[in-house]
Amino acid sequence: MKRFFTAFFAILLISAAAVGGLCFMHVNAPVVIAEAPVIEAAGAACLPSSGHAVTKTLWGYGEKETFIEGNDADLGLVPGRGFDIAFSSSAADTINGPLTSDTDFETAKAGSPSYCRINLEKDGTTLLDGADPESYGLFEYSENGDYDLTVDLGYEPAKGLDETDYHYHISFTLRPEPSAQISSAEAPQGGIVTLKLDPAFYTEEPQISTELGSAIFISQSDGSWLSVIPVWYAQEPGDYPVDVTLGDWSFSETVTVTRTEFGRQDLTIASSTVASTRGAAGANEDYAEKIKPTYEMADPVQYWDGPFIMPVEGRITTQFGLYRYTNGSKTPTRHTGIDLAIAKGTPVPASNSGRVLFAGPVIISGNTVVIEHGGGLKTYYMHLDTVDVSAGDMVTKGDIIGTVGTTGYSTGPHLHFEVKIGSMSLDPWSLFDGTSGLYTFDSTMEEKQ
Repeated sequence: MKRFFTAFFAILLISAAAVGGLCFMHVNAPVVIAEAPVIEAAGAACLPSSGHAVTKTLWGYGEKETFIEGNDADLGLVPGRGFDIAFSSSAADTINGPLTSDTDFETAKAGSPSYCRINLEKDGTTLLDGADPESYGLFEYSENGDYDLTVDLGYEPAKGLDETDYHYHISFTLRPEPSAQISSAEAPQGGIVTLKLDPAFYTEEPQISTELGSAIFISQSDGSWLSVIPVWYAQEPGDYPVDVTLGDWSFSETVTVTRTEFGRQDLTIASSTVASTRGAAGANEDYAEKIKPTYEMADPVQYWDGPFIMPVEGRITTQFGLYRYTNGSKTPTRHTGIDLAIAKGTPVPASNSGRVLFAGPVIISGNTVVIEHGGGLKTYYMHLDTVDVSAGDMVTKGDIIGTVGTTGYSTGPHLHFEVKIGSMSLDPWSLFDGTSGLYTFDSTMEEKQ
């Protein structure tokens, strides 16, 4: 019997030692946590403000424990109207050692987190609650104020990785001011200047005024405003202010107009043609009634898309801006467009997309089409043989609007092509080659050329 009890107690002691060893080994087995990603916000690298992991026990997983307590990120005053957030592939240096003397933590690289929840508050008001990164990317900030952004990332147990989560807290202030850019502070006679306005959080419609000519703002898809400003071919060289107001905010820029050297043309035209067009009774009144009203028409939208195209590839018989002396006259007129000689009946495409303002016969200019491209920028097509559009039609760049002819005050088949903003005649060539100030703020120009 004594031997039995001795053997029993020996077995019991051995078993207890084995179990104790297993417990010791299990309790001291390291907890493997996911490396914490760095969040990049407004150009700053933000680390977690806290991290948690579920520790191991004899019976499996135990309680969630905090293994790091870091600092919140304060970005201060952030320029602009908000920012995107990105999760860097680099790991944050967040592990400060074991939480307790008998708990070890090891880090391991992990893939995408199992979940990501984003909360956003402004002055204590919740704007986003548990949003995913895609939803945050669609969110648009609309007010000045103090904001708090929190991000919770979690990793579920998988492939040796224990349950881990990280909490980020990022505070910042938005107070952006409107800003304006002008395409150039210098422009030649006949040129185009554009001004782009970022309104920040102002909701009023901006106003623009300048002695250079008629200009309005048109809204852009990115929330900005664009204004197309004419520099008339006969504008006196010198400095001209461009003034912008937006609510209680104002901006002023000076554009210096430089002189352009225009040539001379001596033209002979049959007296019968003069008599039936420019000299005809009511000809000037007819032009004033049909064409001049289009000068002040301006749609507050952008129809044009990329560079304007040449309407026809004809021989240039008269350049833009020439001083023209007709039938020996001592007083010149100015040529307000370009004349392109080409066979009668040649199809004429719209130089860019827009809305047809006028389409029909005019005593002086013959069959004429006028297209508004947005913001008051227009193209005029004159002396057409046929007209294939009507006032009110929407046309796309390249659509055929008529055919070349020799109607009106014309010496032969050709297209008179003209560009205007308001009553100001502008040089078409920079619209064709993409060098116009019209394209300064068009980020897609390189792709379209």
